[in-house]
Amino acid sequence: MKKFAIFLTFVKVFAFDIDDLNRGYEAINAKNFSEAYDIFIEGCDANDAIACQELGFMYLNGEISDKTTSSDENLGDSKNSDTLFGSETDEKSEDLDKKDENSTKATPPSKEMQKIGLEYILKSCTKLDYLNACGDLLTMKDDMAGLLNDETLEQIGAKYEELSREFYSDNNITNVDENLSK
Repeated sequence: MKKFAIFLTFVKVFAFDIDDLNRGYEAINAKNFSEAYDIFIEGCDANDAIACQELGFMYLNGEISDKTTSSDENLGDSKNSDTLFGSETDEKSEDLDKKDENSTKATPPSKEMQKIGLEYILKSCTKLDYLNACGDLLTMKDDMAGLLNDETLEQIGAKYEELSREFYSDNNITNVDENLSK
């Protein structure tokens, strides 16, 4: 019985791997966003940082709609807009919620979909310690003006510095402070 329990634990921990990520990327490239969503949500539920990040980008890129998923309960207690997101909206954020009838481009995601996408990338950064997700959030902060509050941005910046220092230390890279300030 103990062997079976250990086997189940092993399967659960290693249930999502690089092959699954590749299948998700292939689905996105084939414009099969529903399949990609299913793959990445499974990975994110298994706490795969890259899957969470990719799921977030799918939301931000407008590749997930209400038709793809009716609700996202997978974020648990991190889905708290009052503490993560800014209460103010600027013109840029409001414009993203409006559909331009004359545009031939894809309709940008609603503010709510953007928030869900950011929450998945935040999970990848802050809960799953994925350096690239933290860096992407910091890079996108101007594009997402008004969606993340100042306290959350400070937490992301601190997490980025912590993970960067760990990365530089683990890889014997010198001049850590100089590299972080660039």
